[in-house]
Amino acid sequence: MIFLDKNEFPSDFPKSIKEEVINELLNSDWNRYPVAESQELMALIAQMNGVPIDSLILGNGSSGLIMRFLGELSKHYTRIVTPTPSFELFDICPKLFNLNHINWDFTNELDYDYARFPRGENSIYVFCTPNNPTGTLIDPLFVETEIANDPSSVFLIDEAYGEFANDSYAHLTQKYDNVIVLKTFSKALGAAAIRLGYAMCSNTIKSQLIKNDLPFKFSPFTIISAKVLLNNFEKVIQPRIDRIIEAREKMFHTLNEMLLEGDVKVSKSHGNFIPIRFYNESLKNEFIQRCTDSEIMIGKVRNYPDFFRITIGSEQENNKIIRIIEGLALKPICIDNEV
Repeated sequence: MIFLDKNEFPSDFPKSIKEEVINELLNSDWNRYPVAESQELMALIAQMNGVPIDSLILGNGSSGLIMRFLGELSKHYTRIVTPTPSFELFDICPKLFNLNHINWDFTNELDYDYARFPRGENSIYVFCTPNNPTGTLIDPLFVETEIANDPSSVFLIDEAYGEFANDSYAHLTQKYDNVIVLKTFSKALGAAAIRLGYAMCSNTIKSQLIKNDLPFKFSPFTIISAKVLLNNFEKVIQPRIDRIIEAREKMFHTLNEMLLEGDVKVSKSHGNFIPIRFYNESLKNEFIQRCTDSEIMIGKVRNYPDFFRITIGSEQENNKIIRIIEGLALKPICIDNEV
């Protein structure tokens, strides 16, 4: 089975990285509770993002932080605005916490619809950039203007895929008291198994968000793995990110060259995935069947039956997807000098 549905990294870490983690684990005290917050790890994260250590909150993946934060913020706000479509947790949490959920729909071109932004004071605003599943970036001038003009609201900026776009709003957390920026080790860092995410925010809002925080949240495996990865960021992690970006661009241009105009559309993405939409029911059904027959899992977009998200995989996996889609198109293409 080929898994191109969860936006996971297509390759594991080199053995040398795992051995470094294991060696540190062997030298750690398993009979002791882990430190509540590893200062060494916090310092590495702070340095990478250009923020002070005391602006950080660590959590069990960014998903865990989203649920925790929205649960706490729902005590102070009753209205939440989220882009649509987006990460499905932003559809689930408003129901869990009894928030008045306002959808901010994308344009037909999968861009943020700035003209229809549903403003309102005392709100929780969620901006996802790049957005999942559309791969869309938000306009930085729009973001800061809205934040500056509405101090009564809080702005949660989800940057789970930010490294694939070299894009971050971490600096705004030091300029405004109503901004939270979320990041994760699961996507660009390729470490979904260690379950680590983090947030950056001002001390003012941090005091609200950590009220119900628990001690000893992380095992030594999580802490040590994260430290090893960050210490090897330039040598190991960044080249892996660069390869995904290169493969994404190749996939986008290849598919655009061969797709049937008006029937299937692939959109520009700034994440580690490609959005694809079908305007022809029979082609869509054929695409689904071909993926099923080839044992390829693809991402289905909640409430959008004609919209799919394809994770960038290995070169071999990407070529299999291209072959499947090529079978739906009129124009054959060449891959690695083979038709």
